[in-house]
Amino acid sequence: YVGPAVDVNRARLLGRHVFRRADELADILKGAIFVAHNVRFDYSFLKQEYKRLGRPFLPKQLCTVKLSRTLFPEHRSHKLQSLIERYNFGYESRHRAYDDATVLWQFIQYIQANVAMEVIESVAREREAFEREIELEREELELHPEDEQRELELIYEAKGLDRDVAA
Repeated sequence: YVGPAVDVNRARLLGRHVFRRADELADILKGAIFVAHNVRFDYSFLKQEYKRLGRPFLPKQLCTVKLSRTLFPEHRSHKLQSLIERYNFGYESRHRAYDDATVLWQFIQYIQANVAMEVIESVAREREAFEREIELEREELELHPEDEQRELELIYEAKGLDRDVAA
């Protein structure tokens, strides 16, 4: 979806970048969850585009790398290509937004068909608790949204967590 949303052509190369579908994307994400493999990577680009427009971009997020690591810790790799090979997911072109999104949809469908609902609900509860904890820490650190990168570094450092989530 992002491909046609961001006009990557001669105008972009000349610094006249245009995010043409910001309103449409905002409407799509109202009440939805922004899902991506290594969501922070994709989120950071979109957040910057909305910032350029003077608008907030704060959708709920789901990282399928983290989801895969949580549900399937027995596997060493959780890269998108590893999921494709492990579960025999279909696609036409790798590293294209539509095809990668299709693979993520297949992954979510796989989880729904093969993971007990109790496990999925438990992961969701843990994620919600972690998000609440981060929000409280954000308030304690008195950081502003524009300080997000530094904020995440501080939180991960304090928790002793590894931030490497290569897609």
